[in-house]
Amino acid sequence: MTSKPVKASAVTDARTPRLVFQPSIYQGFQQGIDLLVEAIKPTLGPLPRSVAVEKISRTQPPEILDKGALIARRIFALQHRDADMGAMLLRQMLWQQYDSVGDGTATAGVLFQSLFRDGVRYITAGGNAMRVRSYLLNALAEAKRCLGGMTTSITGQETIRRLARTHGADEPAAELLGEAFDVLGEYGRIDIHRGYSRVLEREYVHGMIWEGGVHAPELILDAVSRRSALEDPAIFLSDLDFEDPRQVVPLIESASRRARALVVVASRLSPRALGLFTHVNKTPERFAMFAVKLPADRAAGAQMLEELAIITGARPFVQAAGEQPQQVRPDDLGLAKQVWANQEVFCIVEDADGGQARSRFLDTLLRRHQQTADPEARRALRERIGRLMGASAALLVGGATTSEIDARRDSIKAVVATVRSGLMDGVVPGGGIALLNCRGELLRTASAAQDLDERAAYRMLAQALELPARQIMVNAGLEAGELLGRLKAAPIDHGVDVRSGQVISMTEAGILDPAAVVASALEQAVRSAALALTIDVLVQHRHPEQSAHP
Repeated sequence: MTSKPVKASAVTDARTPRLVFQPSIYQGFQQGIDLLVEAIKPTLGPLPRSVAVEKISRTQPPEILDKGALIARRIFALQHRDADMGAMLLRQMLWQQYDSVGDGTATAGVLFQSLFRDGVRYITAGGNAMRVRSYLLNALAEAKRCLGGMTTSITGQETIRRLARTHGADEPAAELLGEAFDVLGEYGRIDIHRGYSRVLEREYVHGMIWEGGVHAPELILDAVSRRSALEDPAIFLSDLDFEDPRQVVPLIESASRRARALVVVASRLSPRALGLFTHVNKTPERFAMFAVKLPADRAAGAQMLEELAIITGARPFVQAAGEQPQQVRPDDLGLAKQVWANQEVFCIVEDADGGQARSRFLDTLLRRHQQTADPEARRALRERIGRLMGASAALLVGGATTSEIDARRDSIKAVVATVRSGLMDGVVPGGGIALLNCRGELLRTASAAQDLDERAAYRMLAQALELPARQIMVNAGLEAGELLGRLKAAPIDHGVDVRSGQVISMTEAGILDPAAVVASALEQAVRSAALALTIDVLVQHRHPEQSAHP
């Protein structure tokens, strides 16, 4: 049989990348950026509009969203390839902003759009793209110094409540968050779970909690409370797999010399090994025991072992070092006053030494948190500090439907991150006023600049800094031009309360934004726009892989 020849054009169309050069890049990018920003701009401010996003299957009702990053994440694969690449560049920036600080995505998008649009106009008229990029970064540093000068700290339940209310929490949620943060402090652990009623409830938990829980329901010692609680247990720490019941016997023998109960931390517990646990627990008055699992994430598991070792005094047995439970000695086991576990978490209620080792370790973590600049590392350290503080709060989110509960839970989680940021790093006047107040310094620098590219870059950023406040007013149905004109003669912390339409002191009214969120949105927007303005070539695949993820 003779095979049919393949046309060269077909191979070229399917497999050859497509190269795109300027000025087509700017045109395509601008189209995609404008489409994405127009979709998220309505979400800016305390009176946001909503965006309906159709489900891919089209068999379910659309999602109703008011978070810029979540809306952006639902948008992918625009029909025009150049526009799609511009939109995806912005989309990635928005998701990074949301993932690092939980808010400020619509602000970052509005700033990015303005900087890119004005930058393209200037560069296509003869400006130097690389010099504009450099001067934009200088202007960014000046604007951040200005924000730093407006930053103040906040304390008190009422101020925290107003901050939570400003950033999207409903009144009951804002009230409970104000109370929880006032009790626990900025590092306090606040968990958001689905509730079993239609209202929002809260409960406080005394103790240090780790994710994991018991290995099997058979290890629940109290069916009524659905958890296992032990007094003065010995603690064995490991990342080992227990396949054979005979591996558990040396642990029981060593623990019985120091205590009448045992907690085993392990990666895996086979059904045969589990059988020995249940057999021992038939006579709990003589000896009781349960096993809790390490988190699936390896880094989280290593942190759990490190923390438990310091708190209990146990020596962890590590699989990578070839250690086996047969090698255990009584001194390898740790101790605790009181512990409990259910199928989700493990909790040490009281340390054996009264918390002395924990306090020393907390001091170390606090110093590391203060000295660390990386947002992800800071978040991980903050979570560890909150866990070891010895108390936490749980908010149980109720609602009429599962969709309603999930939407409210996600919204409260974002507000928790925003409020925590304000408590840790301070706040600035809200409603876009902090950015608006930085325009004066940038315009003065621009007026004094001799270099045309420098002057243009500073004016671009100054122009962009007005837009978040303007958009917040527009979203509330107010006349932005007239109100912005009134603000020129107002004191520096005055802005517009869009709920009343009045020019007031934002500080006195509690209309505040976390300084770190505002600074992060500004930095993400400026750096990403400066990078986009210096892209000269696009390499596109004819049939790229499609993904819903950033």
